[in-house]
Amino acid sequence: MGTVTHLHERLRTVPTRIGAEDEVLGIARSLVSGGQAGDRSGPSWDDLVQSGLFAISIPVDFGGLDISNAVMAEAVSIIAATSPESATALAGHFSTLEAIRNAGSEEQRRAIFARVACGECFSGLVRGDGPVSERGLRLSTEGIGYCLDGEIASSAALSVDWLTLLLADERGEPRFVLVPRHAREIGITPGEPGHHRLSFQRLHVAADAVLKASADARLMSGATGQLLDGALVLGQSTQTFLSSIQRLRDRRHDADESDLRVIKVEIARAYVKMESLAALINRCGTEIDIAQVTPGARTITRAGQLAKALAIAATQTFVQTADGRSEDALVELGSDLAKETPGPAQSQETDGAVDR
Repeated sequence: MGTVTHLHERLRTVPTRIGAEDEVLGIARSLVSGGQAGDRSGPSWDDLVQSGLFAISIPVDFGGLDISNAVMAEAVSIIAATSPESATALAGHFSTLEAIRNAGSEEQRRAIFARVACGECFSGLVRGDGPVSERGLRLSTEGIGYCLDGEIASSAALSVDWLTLLLADERGEPRFVLVPRHAREIGITPGEPGHHRLSFQRLHVAADAVLKASADARLMSGATGQLLDGALVLGQSTQTFLSSIQRLRDRRHDADESDLRVIKVEIARAYVKMESLAALINRCGTEIDIAQVTPGARTITRAGQLAKALAIAATQTFVQTADGRSEDALVELGSDLAKETPGPAQSQETDGAVDR
């Protein structure tokens, strides 16, 4: 039976407790210090859990650090540059914690955040609000709790401790449902890379593992998810930027000028995207901070608007086409960046992307 109030079903090493916001980025860099741009080995799952990063967004009222959203996003982007899988898991976990910050009762939130402080991690929200098929996921009342039955598509990391589902109950009320990932009633069918189907065979869910999902909780979780999706793209752009610079340096003596010109344009485009996304991420993170401190229709709407703008920017290819003069400017910028930017290893020692 899944419950969120009994905290110690199994033993685990307590993760590092991060005591100040300025430690966060150093820990994120240390996790990827062994990787280079283009090297996707990244930190192990145990290292990620033990780093303490999963707990950095626990609210102060529940004993957490509650760092700014911009710093949280930067930590995700640093890790995404060498380990997209780890960064994606972190991003999903953080967006779920934002949902829980505004959901359920204080007792439920306190129990969940205590689990996070002990090193447990949650999946990103798995949404069950699509068309209901014959085997669609259903949440129904069962005794003093609920029964979960059916199937759902998911891209949630399978290393997590808890799956977090967003679906309607029998009365159509949206709920966040927390279920232990390794419950024997859960089956997994692999699909396309990174995707799978989860099947639930009459899994009993305790009442305290089902939280009322308010509109504010859903909106704030969505905005945080879009913020962190932007951070993932920023990390990938950083990886492209550093890899392209290294490729230019490696080929400087054996490639013709036209090939070098193409690489310089690629460097400049990655840089423009990085800086544009970084600026939007900072703006969006600030608006989410404000909405968390002073929640209300205006502040939550503003955070959502900035998050949507960031989501659009993250999916666009900046300066994809250019006339001759613009391309010359890109080549000049790319050449300057290749001269001035430190190599991947040096860059990771100083920042998650480039020196700003």
